[in-house]
Amino acid sequence: MTGPCRSESSSVAGIKRTVLNLKSVKTMPLSIAAKATIINTISDNALASFVVIQVAIAVSRRLKKYSNRADLNNRMPGFKVQMGFGLHVGWAIEGAIGSEYKIDASYLSPNVNLASRLEAATKQYGVPLLLSRAFVDCLSPAVRAK
Repeated sequence: MTGPCRSESSSVAGIKRTVLNLKSVKTMPLSIAAKATIINTISDNALASFVVIQVAIAVSRRLKKYSNRADLNNRMPGFKVQMGFGLHVGWAIEGAIGSEYKIDASYLSPNVNLASRLEAATKQYGVPLLLSRAFVDCLSPAVRAK
């Protein structure tokens, strides 16, 4: 079971591929192990950020008050503010899409589509967060073990 970010020797080729795809890490004069540690740290922090958001939503008095509004509960009994997240790792192209009157920044790639599908699947599975195997492989061994 190897992935693009595992730090075990059996997946050194996967780590090299991942590092080569990260321009900022690619140009650093560091060992593959040091670059893998950078990738692990970024992934760990990304996961921690989403966990912090979920905890903040769960303990927010303001959101609980909002959820208890009579008008919302009349239309949607048991209404509750919820957010779902899908985390994946991979390349993307950023670009401006729109017309001369309105332009939006957008990220295009199959990886962005996969993250979006994971986010949508959180509703089907009733969970706040889904992670792709590629993202899990980029987590540090300590976080992956939890």
